[in-house]
Amino acid sequence: MSVVADRGYNQAELEKALIRTVRGVSSSSVLSYEWAATNPNDLRVTMTDGSKKEIKVTKRATENSLNDDNDLTMLTSSEFQRVTQEKGGGELLNNVPNVPDISARRVLTKWKIPNDGTVVEGMEIIYDVGGADPMMAGMAGGKPTILSKSRLTLTRVNN
Repeated sequence: MSVVADRGYNQAELEKALIRTVRGVSSSSVLSYEWAATNPNDLRVTMTDGSKKEIKVTKRATENSLNDDNDLTMLTSSEFQRVTQEKGGGELLNNVPNVPDISARRVLTKWKIPNDGTVVEGMEIIYDVGGADPMMAGMAGGKPTILSKSRLTLTRVNN
């Protein structure tokens, strides 16, 4: 069985949570998002203030751990992403061209798979790896910084 998370929905909810945390505002800050399971490496989010964020996965790896009965017990994934952010306000912002901010990050996720298959627990750490090229991360001697740490839970829903 394969699972593909809805990156658009998850990112939109994360953006809303960040706005609530930083600004203390609980309004809907996400106008729309574009993402498709058939092209999971490309996500675009548009905010209500006109700003935009594009996230592209540039490299991905996964590793499975099996027990003696060949049952999956652990799943680990690593992704490198290029993040492009544009401020709202059109082509010019204060008579200066709106130049996007480009950064790179690494997302490490580890899932524990229980024997009964009911609840899957995970931990996700997102690192800012600096610069615009995720493949060059750490080459300039800089150390990645943790942007967020999240505990994740997946529960099977029977329809």
